[in-house]
Amino acid sequence: MKGPGTKEDVIIEVVTRNSNSQRQTVKKRFTEIYNQDLVERIKSELTGDFKDTILALLMPPVELDVDTLYKSMKGLGADEPTLIGVICSKTGADLDEVKQEYKKEYKSDLESDVRKETKGDLRDLLVQLLAGNKDKDPKVDQVKAEKDATTLYGQPKPSVVKEIFLKNSLPQIKAISDAHKKIFHKDISVSIKRASCGDAEEAYLACALRQQNKTKYFADRLRSSLKRAGVNNRQLIWALVSRSEKDLPAIKGKYRQLYGSPLREDVKTETTGDYEKTLLTIIDKVGEEKPTDEEDPSLTTDDEINEYDEDAVKLHKAMAGAGAKEDVITEVITRNSNPERQKVKKRYQEIYNKDLVKDLDAELSGIYQDLMLALLMPPLEYDAFCLNKAMKGTGTDETTLISLICSKSAADLDDIKNEYKK
Repeated sequence: MKGPGTKEDVIIEVVTRNSNSQRQTVKKRFTEIYNQDLVERIKSELTGDFKDTILALLMPPVELDVDTLYKSMKGLGADEPTLIGVICSKTGADLDEVKQEYKKEYKSDLESDVRKETKGDLRDLLVQLLAGNKDKDPKVDQVKAEKDATTLYGQPKPSVVKEIFLKNSLPQIKAISDAHKKIFHKDISVSIKRASCGDAEEAYLACALRQQNKTKYFADRLRSSLKRAGVNNRQLIWALVSRSEKDLPAIKGKYRQLYGSPLREDVKTETTGDYEKTLLTIIDKVGEEKPTDEEDPSLTTDDEINEYDEDAVKLHKAMAGAGAKEDVITEVITRNSNPERQKVKKRYQEIYNKDLVKDLDAELSGIYQDLMLALLMPPLEYDAFCLNKAMKGTGTDETTLISLICSKSAADLDDIKNEYKK
């Protein structure tokens, strides 16, 4: 940091090479040698998400949690996904420590701040979690768990979901989730999403998932940080840094298993510059563990990816009532890759017992309808469909016939002929 310009590569190498406890020693020695605060120097030299990542790495773990929560509520509108991500990840004992550190750092009560910055059912759940009593009672009532799971599946309403999450301990919520899976062969997330709980939905889903599988929980937080409209950099930095010396190898393995791509690849796609370099260095510093059967038995459709359920529900809601919400339909369909769209179609069928393609066909019209339906077809099916359309009706669309047939290899054409005949 001396002289004009900053040597970012050196900063990245030194900060990421050391463990968190070693970084605290480096901070102390920096002050002793130069009579300067390393954190303040970093703040004056770096900018943007890169600066935030280096500062996050320099914080002790509890300080990082507190800093992330405070910044999630600073300014106009709360960063609810990050608030949910941090709070739902903690045990009651963890939250007691976080609350003490928050009060010490900001001279304010964390519960009061969350109550002010959130509203409705989301506020009620977060404040109750912060009270730190929901995991104190380990007793589980199995009969009640099965009854609640049956009620939720049969009557997926916001009031039912709220009662389950606010009136039960965390161990009991896990028992209800397990019972839902056992009785109906579906993850509890399916019923929560069918209930349409508004702002509180993400918190209910996070709370349930955290009780089921901690590794999967953090993989899910990373995925939601990267793949929503606009990267949630605050949550991405918190999740990667906070797990970097704990269970990041297992999270990397679970992420690949759930989403079919390496965490590194998705982070590289969604970030740039020195920020990207720092995050990739954190990821590359540890290995990748293959998920064990004990952590997650062979994946069923219900276990695969929560986001496919979410997208199926979004599409269904977009076609409910008068007039289709075309912006929502466009966003969901174009955001997903073709293999992901096939999974969304499958989940739509499983959740609503309806064919997504037929529903879209009934709701949309014109060239926009053609485009959305084309995006939902597997590539081979789309080729066969285009050829059939080109020869259907009065006259042949020779340009399309020529373009498509001449673009294919002999092997491709054999596949198309088989698909066409079928």
